[in-house]
Order: sequence, then C-alpha cells, then structure tokens
Amino acid sequence: MIAKAIIRFKQSIWFIPSLFIVGAVVLAFVTTAIDNAFQHQLRLFLPSFAFTSVNLGRAILTVIATSLLTMTTITFSTIMVVLSIYSSQFSPRTLQNFISDQLTQIVLGIFIAGFTYSIVSLIFMHEREPETLVFSAFFAIILALISIGYFIRFLQYITNSIQIHNLIEKLSSEVTNTLKNKKKMIDEQKKSGSVLSGVKEGMIGLHKIHAEKLSANSSGHVQYIDTEGLIKFAKNNQVILETTVRIGDYVGKASIVLLIWNNKQEEELNCNISKYFTIGNYKNTAQDLDFGLQKLEEIALRAISPSINDPNTAMLSVRNMGTLLLEICKQYTGKKYFYDQQQSLRLILVERTFEDMLYSSFYKILNFSRDQISVFSAVLEVITIIAEHKDTRIKNILVAFCKYAIDGFNHQILQQNDKDFLNNKLKTIAELLDIEPKTILFA
Repeated sequence: MIAKAIIRFKQSIWFIPSLFIVGAVVLAFVTTAIDNAFQHQLRLFLPSFAFTSVNLGRAILTVIATSLLTMTTITFSTIMVVLSIYSSQFSPRTLQNFISDQLTQIVLGIFIAGFTYSIVSLIFMHEREPETLVFSAFFAIILALISIGYFIRFLQYITNSIQIHNLIEKLSSEVTNTLKNKKKMIDEQKKSGSVLSGVKEGMIGLHKIHAEKLSANSSGHVQYIDTEGLIKFAKNNQVILETTVRIGDYVGKASIVLLIWNNKQEEELNCNISKYFTIGNYKNTAQDLDFGLQKLEEIALRAISPSINDPNTAMLSVRNMGTLLLEICKQYTGKKYFYDQQQSLRLILVERTFEDMLYSSFYKILNFSRDQISVFSAVLEVITIIAEHKDTRIKNILVAFCKYAIDGFNHQILQQNDKDFLNNKLKTIAELLDIEPKTILFA
C-alpha cells in the first residue's frame, strides 16, 4: 500500500504544495495565538524591529502576498515552458521527471505557502487595534526572503535541467536506482528464503494440476507488483503463484495477470488483485527498467530526426544505454523463482530477459539510423562495452544482435574510410566474443 501511495504522489504535482498550504494556515494560527498570549514575553527575546504596528503589518503582508502571487505565476509559466521543451526536444515521457522533481514542487509550495500565510494573517489581524505591536509581519518577511532564495535556486535548476547531458545523466541515475531497488528486494527475500533465476522451469520440478486464473481489475500499464505480499499470500494459503504479465505491460480488464497453482485444494481462493498489482494510465520507473531505457531511446530518436539532426546527442544517449545494459546483464536474467524458509516454491515472477531488453532498446534506433555511421558506431561501442564483461550467458545474444545490426545497416553508403573505421570496432567485438572476424566485417 505504501508503494502504491508513493507512485501516486510522484505522479502528482499537488501533494507537496498542499502540505505547504496546510502548514501555512497552521503557522498563521500559531503566530497569531502567540501574538495574543505571549507578546510581552517575546519582547524580551526578540529585537524591537521584529515588531510592527498593525497598520504597518497589514501593508507589509499585502505587499508580500501580491509579490509572492506574482512570483508563483512566473514560476508556473516557466514550468510550462520547460515542459514544452522537454516534450518537443527530448521526449514526452520525460515530462514526469520534471514534474515529480521535489525542488519544482517545493518552490511552488513555498510561494503558495507564503501567499496563504500572508492572506490568513491579514484576516486575523483585522480585529486587532491599529497601534498594537505584532510580529506576524516579520515572520512573513522571513518567508519572503526564503522564497527569493528558492526562486534563485529554481532558476539555476531550470538552466541545468534543459541541458541535454544533465537530463541524460539524470535518466541514467533513475534506471540505476531502479536496478538497485530490485537487487535490494532480491537480497531481502534471500534472508527469509531463496531466489533462483536463469533456470528452466523443467529443472524446478513443478507439478501443475489446478490453476485459478485472476484478471486485472482495470485497464492500463502494470506499474508495480508487490512481490513480498504475493509470497506471503502464497505461503499462508500453501499455493504457488505465477505472474503472467511483466512490469510495464499494458493489460485490459479481461487480461489474466496471475495464476494460482492450487494442488491440494479445489476451492477458489479470494485474492484481491488490486492489493498486489498497481495498474495506471502511465508507465512508472519504480520497478520498470524498460521505461527508463525507453526515455533514453526516445532522446536518441529525436536527436537523429531530420528536424533536429543532432547525432552527438544520439551517440551520448546510446552510450549511456550501453552502460546501463552492462549493469542489467550482471543480475537481470528474466523469470525468477521465490522460495520460502522451508524451501517451498511460492512465486514465479515473469520478467523480461536481457535479450528482449537489448533488442527493444535499440531496434528503433537501428531502423531510423540505417544511413548514419556515427549512431551505428555508437551501437557497436555498446556491444563492445557489454562484451568486455566476458559473460558466457550472453555471448550468443551479443553475436546475434551484432549480426542483426550489421545486416540492417545500409552498406551501400560506406566508402573505404568508413569501412576501415567500422571494421576496427568489429574486430574488437569479434575478439571479445571469440568469433571469426570475417563473419561480421564489412567487405
């Protein structure tokens, strides 16, 4: 449930500003109450300039409220401009990265909170005597100065965020964090059981007799699967669960998402799918490595489009994808089998194989860059980066993908210097993969 709430909050821009608004109202109540009850005691600790008359306080609060409302409007307009740049220049999928960024939400929250505090304080100050000294206005000045500081920081953040290399680095870090979280989940499960991966189902010794099929409760993309909750449910009911969809897959209301292998009892079990599967209108990177790679892929595709024609950005994006795929291949092996402490199989989790992820990450780029040597050479660099890991499990996958990339490239545009340039990279790949160079070299 907590994971679902986090996903919803990250997709919204209103949550953190709403907290600031509530805090501002409470703060206005508190400062007014302190003004009324402890004014004489405060004068012993606070300097004299912290107190103003009611008339002066009203003037200050009015100016601050107006100014902060103007700054909020400017900030919101700036956000819309940045969103337009992200959508047109980079990828529509990267919009959520900017919207869900905490600094963006905090800046809006502080401005709105300052405005709310000033307005509420003005209402409370209405009943005070004109010559009464209050410190509510001084506190509003402090909020205004904090707002100015965050506004300057926000301008710097905007400047950095629209630089493509910073965005690519941020997206790469996002995928890395997702991979770390998945590894952490596996490690935690190993403490209370065991996890097998990269093995065939026939080696597990399953005896599937009776299967209960459960459908999704709504249509959309699978954003999150509560692995721990499913294992606990399976253990409590002495059954084996098997997911039939993967994170990021689009499902309909009639789509089968879970199988319950119940070999000991025939009655159906009451399993609330919505409790364990989060399905939404958009993909989410909480568990979806493919979605993070897709963002980098789309940046590369936009860069090689005729309207933008920026092959260097495409190469940078492709190289970052290669670095991420290297980390993925070290631990990402597709279907996983989760066991409890008694070494009884409880959950079969279907996930994408490395071969699928490699192909889905680059097939569009290869199809749209058949005539671009620079982008093709970057893809060969990716194969080199992964091949240097010397992982025998993926050797055949890399060989097949390398041949696929070469066969799809337009050989007719290559001149002798181009062939020499690409063949040098292919020779390195052939050596790393221990294959005959002539099988992949350009003639």
